[in-house]
Amino acid sequence: MQLKLIQMLTSGPLQIDFSGDPTELDSQTSYWLSIKADDRNDLVTMLEKFEIENRILKLILDPMQSSRFTIFSDTVLANLTISSASNMYQSQYLSVLIKNNLLISILPEDNGLFSRLEQNIRSNAISETISLYHLVYYMVSEILHQGLDNLSKARKRINDLSMKLDEGSNQIPSSDITYCKREMSQLADIYEDQNSVLGFFPKLDWSEKASPIRNELVELIHGFGHLFNSAERLEEKLTSIQIQYQMMLQEKGNKRLSTLTIVQSIFVPLTFIAGIYGMNFVFMPELENQYAYFVVLGSMFVLAIGILLWFKRKGWFD
Repeated sequence: MQLKLIQMLTSGPLQIDFSGDPTELDSQTSYWLSIKADDRNDLVTMLEKFEIENRILKLILDPMQSSRFTIFSDTVLANLTISSASNMYQSQYLSVLIKNNLLISILPEDNGLFSRLEQNIRSNAISETISLYHLVYYMVSEILHQGLDNLSKARKRINDLSMKLDEGSNQIPSSDITYCKREMSQLADIYEDQNSVLGFFPKLDWSEKASPIRNELVELIHGFGHLFNSAERLEEKLTSIQIQYQMMLQEKGNKRLSTLTIVQSIFVPLTFIAGIYGMNFVFMPELENQYAYFVVLGSMFVLAIGILLWFKRKGWFD
C-alpha cells in the first residue's frame, strides 16, 4: 500500500509525510490523500480512523458492484471505471471520497493515472492556491487526458486494420477483428461510465468562490460525452470492417467455386466421350479405324480448349 498526503497551502500544494493517522491533519486545511492498493481490504483499518461509515466502506471495498456517484450526509463517494495500466481496454476502479476538507483517492498500485498531477505538485509547477474544487478539476482533466490518449491508440489500431483490408492483405486473421471489436466495446463502456458518474460532480454544493471552477468543470465533463460518441463511431467502423472482411472471404469462396465449375464443365463432356467409348459393345466401327484413337483425343483436346476460350470470353477469369 502506498500513501501520499498533499496539503493545500496558500503558496500551493505541498506533499508532506504521513503515517496514516488522521490526528496529524489540521482541521482548517484541505488535504488530498492519494492511496494505491491492490487489495482494498488492507485499507479498512486506516479508513475507519477517518470515521467513515461502514456502508461507505462496503462501497469502497467492492467498487465493481457500485460504480456510481453516491452522496451521504457529510461524505461524497464516486466509484469510477478507468482503464487498466497494462491494457487500456480492461477496467480498473478509482474511488474518490470527499469528507469535510479531505479528498481521498484510491487506485491500484500499478495505475499511474495521477502521476503527472503529482509530479507537477512535487516540482512546484502548481504554485497558486488551490482548493478541493480545483483538485477535482485537475483530476477530471487527467482522466479525460487518459481517455483521449487511449482513444487515439484505438483509432490508429482500427485504421491499420482498415488499411490492410483495403490493400487486400491476406494476413489478417478473423479473430483479430473479433477481438478488436470486443475490446472497443469495453473501452466504450468505460467512457460511458465515466460520463455518467463524473456528470454528478458539478451538481455538488460548490461555494460561490469556486463557481468559476465549477463552470470550467462542466465544460470539461462534456468531453467525456464526445469520447463516448467517438468510441461508438469506432465501433460502427469496426462493424463495417467486419462486413468488408466477410465479403472478401465470400468473394474468395466464389472464385474457388468458379474454378471448380470451370474444371467440372471441361471434364463433363470429356468424361461423356470417354464413357461412350468405354462401353463394351461388340460392334463399334471406330475401334477398327487405325486413326480413331488420335481423332478422339484430338477432338477432346479441341473441345477442352474451346470451352476454356468460351469461359474467358464470358469473363469468368476476370
